[in-house]
Amino acid sequence: MSSDSKKRLAVIFIWIGAALFGLLVALIVGNVLGGVADANDISEGAAPPLYEYDADDVPSISAQCLDLEVKAQSDVFFQIDRIARGEAVSVVLRDHGRLLYSSDIAYAVTGDRGGMLSLADFVPKLKEKDCYLSGCFYVEFDSASTIEAMDAAMEYETALISEIFAAGFDEIILM
Repeated sequence: MSSDSKKRLAVIFIWIGAALFGLLVALIVGNVLGGVADANDISEGAAPPLYEYDADDVPSISAQCLDLEVKAQSDVFFQIDRIARGEAVSVVLRDHGRLLYSSDIAYAVTGDRGGMLSLADFVPKLKEKDCYLSGCFYVEFDSASTIEAMDAAMEYETALISEIFAAGFDEIILM
């Protein structure tokens, strides 16, 4: 055998050895991972609980929705009288482009006040009861046709949202 063929044979044996070593490593890793998977197998029994809690640890939440789309102001005040101290109260303030409360900003910009009650008419009554006030406000500036119109509409809606926060709302959800 020539020295050239011996070198080729040595290279072949090195490649075969490397392949066998890789196969051995793969078998060892597979067995280790298989053992971990078997230890975590829950198909034979019930799944372990992710979090165990006592129902007494979860505070009760009492919430109401104040409807501003009523026929008379007295209906809103009747709803407020039924709300208990400390409850969370959700109020839809603007729905599909229509304000559901009376706004000085809306009147100054559009000439229309909006709904029949101002924020000052009902927010203080709810704050006296320590209610958490959450307002839902449907944003509509994105329907403007030009960038300038969109900017103007965004400024108007920002002013309305500032008016709502200034009245005493705890949060506003923009829809």
